[in-house]
Amino acid sequence: MSIPSIKDYCNKLPHPNRQEGGIRVSTNFGKEITRDKPLVSIITVVFNGANTLEQTIQSVLSQTYKNIEYIVIDGASTDETLDIIYKYNDKISYWISEPDKGIYDAMNKGIAFSSGEIIGLLNAGDTYLPNALSLLAEKYIPSDSLSIYYGDIYLTYTDANITIKSPANIDELKYSMTICHQAMFITKGTYLNHGLYNLNYKFASDYAYILSLFLIGAKFHYLDGVVAYFQTGGVSDSKIVNSRLECIKAHVNLKSPFLYGASILYIRQLFLYYLYEKLLISFLGKQKATAIRKQRLMKKYQVNALENQGVTVK
Repeated sequence: MSIPSIKDYCNKLPHPNRQEGGIRVSTNFGKEITRDKPLVSIITVVFNGANTLEQTIQSVLSQTYKNIEYIVIDGASTDETLDIIYKYNDKISYWISEPDKGIYDAMNKGIAFSSGEIIGLLNAGDTYLPNALSLLAEKYIPSDSLSIYYGDIYLTYTDANITIKSPANIDELKYSMTICHQAMFITKGTYLNHGLYNLNYKFASDYAYILSLFLIGAKFHYLDGVVAYFQTGGVSDSKIVNSRLECIKAHVNLKSPFLYGASILYIRQLFLYYLYEKLLISFLGKQKATAIRKQRLMKKYQVNALENQGVTVK
């Protein structure tokens, strides 16, 4: 499958069971654009996220920066997700609910529907800090070049019950996804010129996309601050393995000169994962193994420093 384009998605017929709503539908006009400020499009994709979606919506609506277009793409959820979307129907710019081909298909739909100069992707369950988009607007410079803006995140390891500050690392992007996509904002022009997310990847299309931009010299702009909260933990064995394999596949497909170093890194990550998940839990039990993992994370990220930044270290 070739890399899809915005045009491809705009030409697609809607699913016969599509539901849609939001300001764009109810008033027959979209987001009123403030011409002297960049319009930022935020896209949330969700499937059966009734327990987490509302906090994500509220974090977008409560931004100190107000020139925002907010789009929600639901994959035909079977829980109460639609009830939550309807609750915010008069505040969401546009939303649809229909079956899709997975998270990257949903992201591509949202990008195609967007009108903003720059686009952020915030999954259900993740949240922005209140000033995230203000930081973006301050740094944003209109340009025809391929451009990505990125910041740091607060990362919650739910399995270890700990929250840490995870700084973005552009230098190591050539090996792995060292910039969280929830903390990235990509210009609409980049998506128009470079295409959308490749649906051949099920777990690592975002990394394949960012790596391809990195390899051709796209411009990365650091926002110099934390912009989002992201939760991780409790991921299945198959997803851990498949995501690493797909990252290696991305290096192969892109003929990356960093394939060897990336492969060594992923092998090490899988070794540490199975050391913790299988061996330590088997021999020490869940509680002691989790304590060891927590200590390792605190050492790696110097977590104690967060206590002076208003972040709860659990």
